[in-house]
Amino acid sequence: MRRSKLWALILVLPAFLFLLIVFILPIGNLLIRSVDDSMVNYQFPLTFSLIENWDRQSLPEEVLFEALYLDFTTVNKFFIANNAGASVDSSDAGWWLKIPAKGPYKNAIVKINPKWGETDTWYPLKQLVDDAHRYDGTKAAKKKIQRATFDLCSELTPLTNARCSKLFAALEKWDGESVPGEPLFAAIYKDLNSAQKIMTGKSSTRMNYEKPGWKGLIRKSVRVFKKIDGPPYQEAFIKADGRWSEVGFWQSLVLMKDPRTMGYYLNSFDRRFDVDKNITLQPEERRVYVMLWWRTLLISLIVTVGCLLLAYPVAHLLATLPLRYSNLLMICVLMPFWTSLLVRIVAWMVMLQQQGVINDTLVWTHLLSDENRLPMMYNFTGTVIVMIQILLPFMILPIYSVM
Repeated sequence: MRRSKLWALILVLPAFLFLLIVFILPIGNLLIRSVDDSMVNYQFPLTFSLIENWDRQSLPEEVLFEALYLDFTTVNKFFIANNAGASVDSSDAGWWLKIPAKGPYKNAIVKINPKWGETDTWYPLKQLVDDAHRYDGTKAAKKKIQRATFDLCSELTPLTNARCSKLFAALEKWDGESVPGEPLFAAIYKDLNSAQKIMTGKSSTRMNYEKPGWKGLIRKSVRVFKKIDGPPYQEAFIKADGRWSEVGFWQSLVLMKDPRTMGYYLNSFDRRFDVDKNITLQPEERRVYVMLWWRTLLISLIVTVGCLLLAYPVAHLLATLPLRYSNLLMICVLMPFWTSLLVRIVAWMVMLQQQGVINDTLVWTHLLSDENRLPMMYNFTGTVIVMIQILLPFMILPIYSVM
């Protein structure tokens, strides 16, 4: 008995693994990503650590503008160990230090986090380079090296699409034992600076979902930030773009502070979080999803009922007619499966358009005047007609099978 159960399990196992790999894991990944909001969290760690002290009603104070400026323009976040979420310590001097754009880089980075002056911190990165070079002389060598440049950036940033090619080249020349020199620090700074720009772009896209206008505001402001030498940051921000004086943009930042969010799900029901994390309705001009839900349900109900009313008599005829006639009718039912769906849709376009066959017939029979042709394309009526025709065989065959 136990052996038969084990054998049955072995027989079922391939199908289970197939379902797990092809369906369950991808769906699980999508569900995780649907609540993930960590990119913005990584982009503005210092800002989010200080924004809790803001009253959320008046314009933020200078310190918050400075924090946002540093989050936009520096790569310090990548060198500090606790660099995202609730773990951020804004009192850490490393957040407020500036790395000279033209170097020297080593002293500045080591001041931000002394661990970067130690060989052990660099060794895992060196290991990625060495692992890639194990394939030298093989067909996979080029691909492995390219993959390693992405893996290096993945180790240092939350990005998977950024390359650290300069760092890869510098690590190739490092022996892995001596104290890292200026070339390594220069390479890592330049690569992380490029990664920062990619992360800013991805973050601004997410922020634009929360409040339209963020993407344009950031794109315009980032160019100006390079020219800001020091305080007052608030004045410089507002001079760069007056929208920085609008409290609404800062309030939307509060909503993106947590690395996990239910905002995407709320948005699908025309709801959102307000600044106090209460669930409220979206502005009227953005309430579209509930209407689409109801419209979808209405169309599905009409199509289902329409298919049922048309399919039942046909299925009854298939079950009761003599074999010679029922076979002919079955061919007619199955014939749509022999025709491409695209071809059928194009045929319906020819039939339903205002100068199409149906309207021409109605005008010819004087049921309609030429000026009052029926609009049946790209609307509710056309959608229902075409969906009933496409789905009708799928209703006929199951009903016929149980008659």
